[in-house]
Amino acid sequence: MKIIYTENNTKIIDSYKYNASWLVNVIVKERLEKSLPITRSMISYASEIKAHNRLYKLGLFRSHTKDCDCEENIKKWKDILFKIIGW
Repeated sequence: MKIIYTENNTKIIDSYKYNASWLVNVIVKERLEKSLPITRSMISYASEIKAHNRLYKLGLFRSHTKDCDCEENIKKWKDILFKIIGW
């Protein structure tokens, strides 16, 4: 598993291979250990990962949904969209 952490983003390479709930726990733990900001709820992270995974498994936007970029300070409309698709 490869996850790239930056101040404003967490990029999960091949996120479709992993369970979203497990990934969220890893992301939050690692961001805390690296003293990086966490501006989203665990539900918000999970919804985005699940949305990417569902779209990937449906064969939609595969080049964009293979990996998941969880931005910090996500725009409200994106958060709502991910919650609709991911829940």
